[in-house]
Order: sequence, then C-alpha cells, then structure tokens
Amino acid sequence: MRGFTLIEIIVAIAIIAILTTVSVASFRSNQQSDSLTIAALRVAEEFRTAQNQAVSGYTDTYSSAKSFGVHIDKESNSLFAFADMYTQNGIGTWTAQEADASSTDVMLPNRPISVDRTKDESVIIDRITIDGRSVTTADFAYELSSLAGYINGAQTARTLEIILKNVKNTNEASNTRKVTVQRVSGRIDIQY
Repeated sequence: MRGFTLIEIIVAIAIIAILTTVSVASFRSNQQSDSLTIAALRVAEEFRTAQNQAVSGYTDTYSSAKSFGVHIDKESNSLFAFADMYTQNGIGTWTAQEADASSTDVMLPNRPISVDRTKDESVIIDRITIDGRSVTTADFAYELSSLAGYINGAQTARTLEIILKNVKNTNEASNTRKVTVQRVSGRIDIQY
C-alpha cells in the first residue's frame, strides 16, 4: 500500500499548526519591540536635531532664536523641536501662546512627533524624569552662543530621561526604552 494513513496526516498538520503559531507569536513580539525602538530613535533624533541647529547657528529662518530645544509632554504623549524666540520665561523654555505673536516661540516645521496611541497603538511616554524626579512636561534646549544645555530654562539639573513603554508587550524585560540626555556633555543615549 502506498500513501499516508489518517494518523500520519493529522500529526503532520498538528506539527505545521504548532510551528505556524510559534512563528506568528515571535513575529508579533519582534514587531512590538521594533515599534518601541523606532519611537526611541525618533525621540533621540529630535534632541540631535535641536543640538545640530544650535551648533550650526541655524538662524537663516529663525534670526532671533536664542536656543533650539525639544518640548516633551507626557499627558499629550508628544514631543517637538522648537526655536526659542521668547526668553522672558528663561532660555530654553517652550512658550506656546503669548499675547503678542512676535513673542511666541516657533515649533519647527515638519518636526512634531506623537507617540499617540491613535497612530501607534502600542508606544506611550511612560515617564519623564529630571535628575530622577518625575515630571509631566520638560523642555531641553541648547543655547546658540555657548551651546550650553538648559533643562526647563535652568542649568541646575544634569539629566533628562524619557522612558517609552510598549503597552501591548507583556514581556517586562523588553517593553521599555529609555532616552537619556546629559545637559553638561550633550550626550544622548538610548538604553535598550
């Protein structure tokens, strides 16, 4: 007799089903980890953009800019680069709307990043810390003339950390990424 028995066919189908299930689960886990890594890279890129604009003296468009920075907001789950045009509240602080439009800081074009759940349903800003102290918003800026770093308009804090979390990933070991910005050295790190 040639051919396969019913038992052999059922065993082969079961093996194929198990392998498919394992590979799909692995693919989803890698996809969630990739979306978290991409979000962390985008956050670090915003800081590098602000740093590069301050180093290059990017003043063609923003001639009255005093510094370039990044505003981070945990509540709205977003961040964006800005040109600090209005220094009444201190160098390196985001001033959204002032009474006089000429005294309003400028959000840099095509730069806003949102880690909003409606766009990427898995990545959120879990925590923002300044020297280990949790905050809901933070501004980090580089002054044009001296390239000095400012955290919330001052030079007293040393480290800003943004912790991103993948809310869909249940593996605790791989569901966060931390972006650390050192005020004094300007170093920007991503902890995987």
